[in-house]
Amino acid sequence: MSWISGPDRDLYSQIADLLLPAFGALPAASDAGAAGAKLDQILGWRPELGPEIKRGLNAVRGLNALEAIQKLETEDEDAFTALKTLVLGAYFIDPEVMKALGYPGQESNPVSPSEDADYLRPGLLDAVKARGPIWRRPNP
Repeated sequence: MSWISGPDRDLYSQIADLLLPAFGALPAASDAGAAGAKLDQILGWRPELGPEIKRGLNAVRGLNALEAIQKLETEDEDAFTALKTLVLGAYFIDPEVMKALGYPGQESNPVSPSEDADYLRPGLLDAVKARGPIWRRPNP
């Protein structure tokens, strides 16, 4: 199901580019596909954002992107939060963006049972032990 289509998707794309413009090696949101298939992918993962974004875009239809952002920010915080979540989510799953940021994505880092745990390294907790107890008893 596509929550956003036609002119609403065009407005969404313009809003996304205002929120995440091109900068250095990083593409603008629309150039990274944040208003295309990646948006639909994020909405597939987070379908509860669909009604929020639909309501928000309905409320700002006919406005330019900047006016739309300002109106959503002041009049419908939930729709504006959904909008930002969708734009950022779609942007940061783009391989070009990940590469420009030097982020390889999630990687497996298995722990070997034969290795000592990091927290057992000598001296790791010395600074904490040296400062002494700092907790307080809570009020009854």
